[in-house]
Amino acid sequence: MSKNKPVIFPVPVIVSTINNSQSGKYVVVEGSDDIVVYRNLITIYKSKGINVIAAGGKDKVLEVFDNLKNTSNLAKAIFIVDQDSWIFTGIPPQYQHPRIIYTSGYSIENDIYVDKNLDLLMQGVGVYTSFQTKLAQYLEWFALAINRYCTNNNANSVKLDIHPDNFFRNVNLYCALQSGEAHPNSTYNDLMINYALKFRGKCLMPLAIGELNSRHNSPSYNSKTIMEDTAITGRGVHLNRIFSEVERLA
Repeated sequence: MSKNKPVIFPVPVIVSTINNSQSGKYVVVEGSDDIVVYRNLITIYKSKGINVIAAGGKDKVLEVFDNLKNTSNLAKAIFIVDQDSWIFTGIPPQYQHPRIIYTSGYSIENDIYVDKNLDLLMQGVGVYTSFQTKLAQYLEWFALAINRYCTNNNANSVKLDIHPDNFFRNVNLYCALQSGEAHPNSTYNDLMINYALKFRGKCLMPLAIGELNSRHNSPSYNSKTIMEDTAITGRGVHLNRIFSEVERLA
């Protein structure tokens, strides 16, 4: 895998590039991690002239869409974005569009987690019980955080990007209830059942990888190699749906 970091293009540059394109289709994705997964589209659909371009975040991808949506050039573009918190609140009507493809789970990491069957891998190497114990604690925080985040357009500026290393150093701090707050048990129970798709992938994936790498004299795992390998050799129902949608729209 190349160590060169994919280039993130400004929105005006992407819009201009698509507007001036004479052939093929541009698949606009969020960032460098997404490029690791979606650049395989270029190889698979070479005959369709697929180009993959990173905008630097979900909001930027949707900004490109907004710039093109009322023009004929929209047909030259395909957009792939994570659901993120919309998996809890629903996709806003203005972004329910046939040219926007959403991940099945919270993020592309979730779709890969399921397609790669990391739960089964952890069971097979004997770390799944430890993973589940830590996950139950981690979800205590996330249930609180996602409920706060989805309230009043995240008026309290709640952060959802708490890496497991940071979380497990400050469990009591992150899981503390605010004044007058009750723990969202229904959200927690839902997450315990559906964590593979609903728990933020950039938290879930490193938690699983940390458990896999905790064994002595064992293979070393990292998220980018798992993502690249799954996209090329291990696509399951979720990635295959995204790739099939790209093929259809191209």
